[in-house]
Amino acid sequence: MKNLYIYAAFSFLLISGNLKGQVVNDRATQINTSKALIDIVTKIQGLDNSKETEVEGTPFLYDDWSQGSITTTNGAIFTDIKLKYNLYNEQLIFLNEKSNEPFLVDLDKLQEFNIYGLDTLHFVKNTVLSSIFNTHFFQLLYSGPVSLFKVQSKEILQFDANSSSPTSNPPRLITRSSLFLVNDDTYCELKKGRKKVISCFDDHKVEMENFAKKNKLNFNDERDLVKLFHAYEVIVE
Repeated sequence: MKNLYIYAAFSFLLISGNLKGQVVNDRATQINTSKALIDIVTKIQGLDNSKETEVEGTPFLYDDWSQGSITTTNGAIFTDIKLKYNLYNEQLIFLNEKSNEPFLVDLDKLQEFNIYGLDTLHFVKNTVLSSIFNTHFFQLLYSGPVSLFKVQSKEILQFDANSSSPTSNPPRLITRSSLFLVNDDTYCELKKGRKKVISCFDDHKVEMENFAKKNKLNFNDERDLVKLFHAYEVIVE
């Protein structure tokens, strides 16, 4: 186990333009990279060490830096950059590899981002889900007539104050995740179980049930759920 310090604020410097990235607009022309990066950097000042809270676990999606890419709201694209996604307080951080310094991305100026690993994790904004969770970005697993989203967050699990040995159960960060079907301005949470998932496809439940049985889908496997959403798209076309 390892200890983690969650800070109330981060201390960062403005980026000096050492990151490399390709910037693309509608005409596929390049603009000044350093200027574009400064436009999406939020400068955070001050670090109050007295506000540290010691907990176990990590606030990040992945502990290690991951290769990734970001697209800003004005169409600028930066590729081959190192990213970390803090799920506890929804912060996207990228690493200036030349200076080995981290910088905070302004999520309001971000359209989408990707984190690469064994799979490509694609994060986008969604107004329906934002109204529920009050966060900016959600992992998009499938985009179609109805889309499949994965919602993840980190929460601090406190030890039981009535426990006979509270020191053996220190506060720790745990991951919460859920899946949602989103269609325009409506949504349906895909709760565990075949019937509950199929019920979200209320206009084609029979066809979806038949497809799931024929293809022996595992409703606990996100890859099989993606197949189900693709089948729905074929049906409604």
